[in-house]
Amino acid sequence: VVFFGDDLIKNCPMEDWPEVDVLIAFYSSGYPLAKAEEYIKLRRPFVLNDLKMQWTLMDRRKVYDLLESSGIDVPRHVYT
Repeated sequence: VVFFGDDLIKNCPMEDWPEVDVLIAFYSSGYPLAKAEEYIKLRRPFVLNDLKMQWTLMDRRKVYDLLESSGIDVPRHVYT
């Protein structure tokens, strides 16, 4: 198990990140999601979670659209 600390993730170029076979990454405030996606393109690890979907989760409108397109009821909302 390799832990990518905050200093490494935020301050080092992703080319310097350790190479791993499997990656799991979660977005949090200040997390460089685009940088993590570039790392995946470069190193091609097996990714346990869909980082592209993280962008969807950050936009409530996209989440509503996804839920509705999957036939899942959502609360009434102003967004249409």
